[in-house]
Amino acid sequence: LATLIDQANELSARVIFLEVSVENGDALSLYLSKGFREIGIRKNYYTTAEGKKDARIMRLNLAKTSGFEMITEMIRRSD
Repeated sequence: LATLIDQANELSARVIFLEVSVENGDALSLYLSKGFREIGIRKNYYTTAEGKKDARIMRLNLAKTSGFEMITEMIRRSD
């Protein structure tokens, strides 16, 4: 995750979006702890053996601010 954020920053990206299953609590907790915020739900995004599952849409702003640097450093330390 830290590498992804570093590469996005090097490419001057301003934002990272991702989707995570509403049932994947571990991944959701990880993304929230790294500064991602939930911005919506994609209904029936995943197809599983049990049927369609929703996904949470997550966003991380990559503005070059002290807050971004702090988040990046936190991620590096936790990896």
